[in-house]
Amino acid sequence: MDVGKLTQPFVKLTWGDLDLTEFSSGGMRPQPIFYNVKMQLEKTSAAPTLEFNFSPSPPAFQAFVECKNDRVDQPITLEIGYAMGNVMAIKFFYAGCAFATGHEMDITVYAVAPIKGAWTNNRINFTMEKEVALKDFPALVKEKCGEACKDIQFEFVGAAKEDAAKIMIKHAAINQTPHRTIVDIARANGMLASINPDGKLIIHYSYNYKAEKEKDKPGDPAKPKYDGVVRNVYIAGPGLLNSFRREQRFQVGNTTFDLDASFSSPVAFEQDNAKIVQANTKSGASVAKPPTTAATGGQSQPSFAQSGTAKAAASLKDARAAWAQQSNTTGSGSFFMVPYLAGVKPRDILCIPSLNADDPYFEDWIIETVTYEQKDEGGVEIAVSCTRPFPGEGLILAEKDAKAVEDVLKTLKTTKDWHNLYWSVEAADAPAQ
Repeated sequence: MDVGKLTQPFVKLTWGDLDLTEFSSGGMRPQPIFYNVKMQLEKTSAAPTLEFNFSPSPPAFQAFVECKNDRVDQPITLEIGYAMGNVMAIKFFYAGCAFATGHEMDITVYAVAPIKGAWTNNRINFTMEKEVALKDFPALVKEKCGEACKDIQFEFVGAAKEDAAKIMIKHAAINQTPHRTIVDIARANGMLASINPDGKLIIHYSYNYKAEKEKDKPGDPAKPKYDGVVRNVYIAGPGLLNSFRREQRFQVGNTTFDLDASFSSPVAFEQDNAKIVQANTKSGASVAKPPTTAATGGQSQPSFAQSGTAKAAASLKDARAAWAQQSNTTGSGSFFMVPYLAGVKPRDILCIPSLNADDPYFEDWIIETVTYEQKDEGGVEIAVSCTRPFPGEGLILAEKDAKAVEDVLKTLKTTKDWHNLYWSVEAADAPAQ
């Protein structure tokens, strides 16, 4: 860090041609007229969203009225990051507001990324007469959507970029949204359709896929540079994490009991299922059916004998083991936005290291959602939710990329080392606009 250089996060908002960060009216000195900026980024389930408040003052409220009347169709641009470091510049469009009057006056503005609109709401119908390569399919759907979707952008990355040129598609869409059409075709070919912060649709394989690790190479964990498409690797260690919570739950199906059905069933402690079925059949009762997927919480459960024999007990043990393999491991954490972490986004990988510098073990997590929130004191807090595709030990990163993280960890032996990693504004050569 250069001596004498002020290093602090900045949040800048402009609505059309009106700068809300250096607003001046009626002789007042330029000053921001907004607060409580909150940006939510999700990988696949939702478009990026923005929320902020206008300051409770007459000039700020008048500026909101002018924006709502004259600039409602103009983009709201959020710039967030560090000068001379990573900067995210993301466009949103007005999506609504809420206001309160009285002693505590307040105006809240809601905005959403351009991908939310005709692309996600309009319905299209078409039947293809000829096959096209998967790489050309998004452009075809975009054309069917019409003029309202002209600004929607796509990009195949990693191994999906190569395979998309080989896979041929012939599809019929009936009363489907364009976005749903792309998502369904991507899934049918083992791919995912993620939304990057800029609203671009990124089509890729899961990072667990071996070929994807070789093709979708992440950036340098020592100096990550924000890019809406490139997957970055970040390290969050001592002194930075407010907390990081891990949670693992086994998918054991339905946990409620059908007591009525239990009382109406015949009691059998040492009988096997075949005898129970025969008894029910002879008595005129219907043969029991296996539980449906809906009844088991959406999970296909392993079958096992429902009696008290040793064979049934072993079967139950195997079933529980199979359920354990379907465990869902999630993590969530929050930290202050230092220059090193400015620009973290869904699809990136977050590494949580141990505190033993001599044994640089770390957990790596795939980031699913990111929230940037401006605090009252001017700082920016980042909250993330992550997943790991398997329980216990093991790494998501490819061996070469994991070694790059370990090499960085070996250099971080003191709090000063960590401080220099977090606060270096050399993490990016120039702001990514």
